[in-house]
Amino acid sequence: MSTLEAPVEGVVGPNAIRQLRLPLKNRGGMDLINAMLDAAGLDEMPPPEGMIDQRVVARAHAALPRLVDDPEVVAREAGLRTADYIIANRIPRVAKLALRLMPRKRAKISLARNIARHAWTFAGSGVFTVASEEPLILQIAHNPLVGVNGCCWHVAVFTRLFQELADPDLTAREIACCTSGGRLCRFEIS
Repeated sequence: MSTLEAPVEGVVGPNAIRQLRLPLKNRGGMDLINAMLDAAGLDEMPPPEGMIDQRVVARAHAALPRLVDDPEVVAREAGLRTADYIIANRIPRVAKLALRLMPRKRAKISLARNIARHAWTFAGSGVFTVASEEPLILQIAHNPLVGVNGCCWHVAVFTRLFQELADPDLTAREIACCTSGGRLCRFEIS
């Protein structure tokens, strides 16, 4: 399999859909949450443990423009909440401390490499790579969670992770996206 060839199936962590709950609730209560779940093909919110079919999450994110006036803001809020969950629950305390004690440039590269090792949790069948370390470019080929309006969710997740764990001055920005006809979603961390 080449690095740009996508596997057939994929699962992602449930926070990619669970963290949509609060931003949607704040905009329309349970009716809006239920509309998102219905669009995703779910009867209820997935449990916090285990993995979920990436197609379900993709349908939930794709429904946002039909459900709310500010889908990018909702996706960003959910991405920030996802990163906060990861920082609080999935990264060992010793790893967080080590990253925070490293020089910023080294912490940035180390965090990128660790994200790459765990990319299956958010990239599913997509192929995640660190394309460049300087400048730091992350990319996802065949991104299963690309949103109708780009990758606002991914940008928020990456921004929060890098700001909290490597350098508070870092931000992620999307520099290429599958929604614009490309094969890759590319993110620059600078």
